[in-house]
Amino acid sequence: MYKLNNLIFLCLIRCNVLAEEDCSTSPTQKTETLRLKEDILRDYDTSVRPVLHHSSQTVVYVSMFLRSINFEPYISSIGIHCWMIWEWTDEHLQWNPSDYGGLDNLHVDSYEIWVPEVSEFDSNTVWDVELKMPSGRCELESTGKVSCVPSTVYFTLCNPDLTYWPYDQVNCSLRLGAWMQYGEEINITTTQENVDLLDYKGNREWNLLSATVRMHLEDYGNNNTFPWIQYSFLLQRQSSLYVATLGVSALMFAVLVLTTFWLRHDGASRINLSCVSLFCHYLHLQYLGWLLENNGDTCPLVVLFFRDSMLLSGLSMVVAITLRGVTSTSAAPPLWTAQTISWMLRYRTGQLLLRLKLSAEGAGSDRTGGTEESEPIGNLPADDTHGWALIAILVDRVCFLVFTLVYLFLFARCLV
Repeated sequence: MYKLNNLIFLCLIRCNVLAEEDCSTSPTQKTETLRLKEDILRDYDTSVRPVLHHSSQTVVYVSMFLRSINFEPYISSIGIHCWMIWEWTDEHLQWNPSDYGGLDNLHVDSYEIWVPEVSEFDSNTVWDVELKMPSGRCELESTGKVSCVPSTVYFTLCNPDLTYWPYDQVNCSLRLGAWMQYGEEINITTTQENVDLLDYKGNREWNLLSATVRMHLEDYGNNNTFPWIQYSFLLQRQSSLYVATLGVSALMFAVLVLTTFWLRHDGASRINLSCVSLFCHYLHLQYLGWLLENNGDTCPLVVLFFRDSMLLSGLSMVVAITLRGVTSTSAAPPLWTAQTISWMLRYRTGQLLLRLKLSAEGAGSDRTGGTEESEPIGNLPADDTHGWALIAILVDRVCFLVFTLVYLFLFARCLV
């Protein structure tokens, strides 16, 4: 009985071992997708252009769907965030859908198949230039059509002109082309006339005025052509913030400088105001130098405005100091100045300019608004100090008119 039990136990162990061996050697059931991927990628070389004959051309269609842009003025570079659609035909990736349960498409990673060696020519990155299409997921069709939609960021150089800052515009170009391959091998082309902006998210500092696409074909002779695509982006700065800050400050600086010519020439407040104006101009120029990047040989007009306004402020301070010193002297004014003042006092315009009242007789004879000559009021008073004061007033009025015309010219130069 004991031997019989041992025999039954050994038989059971043997059957269990045979069952495990049978399970381990049974073939695994593969899905149609896995079987298709293994079959089409078997012996596939990702470095060989996907044509059955080497003389055949591979046409690559490129489309851009812009998502956002980011312009960096200090390095004159633009970051282009977009979706790129790449389409071409791979003659090595064709199959009969009926052999795989009607499966007519397959998704793979771009590194598993051949992708065109298309890169940007004006890259501004510090890394190595990528010579291939950016990596991503691709869809294969049974006809051999390949479609890849990678999320891409391009960095390209721009050449901004800050002459009319903050009303400036920037035109940036992105050039894409095949690397070390002629158009007879890889023909890169596009069906777009403009970049697709359906999913574009605007920029707070820059307005996108246009995003165009243009095809180029360069002929190098010997039946060799080189096609490439140029994407052009025209940006305009949103200047409302700068107009509210710099525009108002420019107007206030002009008023500050012109006000000094209406203050008393013998008071210290006029010189103090001129010093404050000069110091404020200096601080504002330093701020603009920090705010703006280098613009090469061309200086922004707004910087030229504040520079010239600073020079006018310094000149007004020189006039104030000079007139204060002259009016405090006891010497008699030159004869020609006295004659000039006396001649001006004969007219209503000259009296208004010097802030003097017309005499009753002179006022009655002025019938043409300041063009008729009135009765002479007389020569300069015998007091030499009062004579110098009239000369100082005349100089202030002339400087006020001249400085006003200069400021009008400066404003017009910045706005036109």
